[in-house]
Amino acid sequence: MATEVKKDRMVIRTIEESHERLLRAIFGEATSPITPVADGVTIGEALQQQLSTLLLRQERVLVLRFGLEDGRSRILEEVGRDLGVTRARIRQIEVRALHRLRHPTRSRPLRPFFLVEGEMLWGECGEDGPQVPVFIAGHRLKTH
Repeated sequence: MATEVKKDRMVIRTIEESHERLLRAIFGEATSPITPVADGVTIGEALQQQLSTLLLRQERVLVLRFGLEDGRSRILEEVGRDLGVTRARIRQIEVRALHRLRHPTRSRPLRPFFLVEGEMLWGECGEDGPQVPVFIAGHRLKTH
């Protein structure tokens, strides 16, 4: 029983790492996570919502490539075999899907989970103060 609990924890950690890998692919390597939950939504839920806006094949390719279901990332050949297409075609589908997820309308709901280096966030300075950009050590921070 203790082995099952340990295995479950490893799978959960691996799936969380898969979510982070996908978000890094969308926002870039400079992205660093700040919280697993934002506005009552988990990273996994937010990702699933955005993945569901893609074509079914694009969604399936990303789920398999990044291991979002079971934490096991698959190589291009494996995904191609599963879907009956070449590895080159899988790469094309993956690139197009990531491009779509980078679009502001799709990436905006994912931004609250991460600090993006060099990006600016407008925050209020004081109760009735002016809007000012906030930078700390190359990262944006919310101020309230």
